[in-house]
Amino acid sequence: MHIAFIRPAAQANNYINNVPLNYVHLSAYMHENGHEAGILDLVLKDMTTDHVDDYIRSHKVRVAGIGCMTCEFPDAIEEARRLKHVHPEIHIVFGGAHASGDPAECLKTGVVDYVITGEGEIALVSLLNELDTGRTTNAIPGVWSIKDGHVSENVPASVPSIEELPPPAFNLLDLDAYFRLDSPWHFPKSPRAIQFVSSRGCPYHCSYCHTIHGKRYRGLSPTKVVDQMENLVEAHGVGEFMMVDDIFNFDLDRAKEICHQIINRRLNIHMQFPNGVRGD
Repeated sequence: MHIAFIRPAAQANNYINNVPLNYVHLSAYMHENGHEAGILDLVLKDMTTDHVDDYIRSHKVRVAGIGCMTCEFPDAIEEARRLKHVHPEIHIVFGGAHASGDPAECLKTGVVDYVITGEGEIALVSLLNELDTGRTTNAIPGVWSIKDGHVSENVPASVPSIEELPPPAFNLLDLDAYFRLDSPWHFPKSPRAIQFVSSRGCPYHCSYCHTIHGKRYRGLSPTKVVDQMENLVEAHGVGEFMMVDDIFNFDLDRAKEICHQIINRRLNIHMQFPNGVRGD
């Protein structure tokens, strides 16, 4: 089955002027498990809703995935409503921080068919498998829907092993277009800077933060982290990595080994930590 990951343009702010990391990670997992995926990012100026509609028709897309934070929620619902109007048979799946925090709100809009809470890889593959074969979708862990007018209760999704996940599918993006974006929350030293994540989860319980990855830290091994970095440097000329891990240095030995490998491989890059580094 072919899924289109769509990121609506946020009209109120430009906070999301960055690489859609959720979509490159999900797309890689979809491909590894027998499904096709495309990324249509309306944050980019040359991407329009006409392009989205043409892609859906030409690839016979039956599922659209939209991930959003709370600041993106109104625009996400507006795009979901538009998609349902233009493509009445399409299934709309929501995920991300806002959907995980309040799946019922998403479903009660009437334009969202399914909500995936928590990490989406395993749950989304299971949902696509069910939709592809026409089987029931009542009891997929992590997948919420409305049945008989009521929001279905559900158990949490299975959590993938971060070490066994495929490398994120940056190849599906025109990275040059993202290099040109002006993100308001970092100030790069290189003109070819992208966002990058090397771990999932955080053991702390700050009230303002999301819980998509649970409250347990899971770090990708240093060699795989630097392999991915090196590939982005060689294939796309990336000169700077904005590390958006919740806490990059939670495992201090791992953080040091990543830095040692960057030095040993002579990667001429900058690194910034706009999201999470603990000073203690």
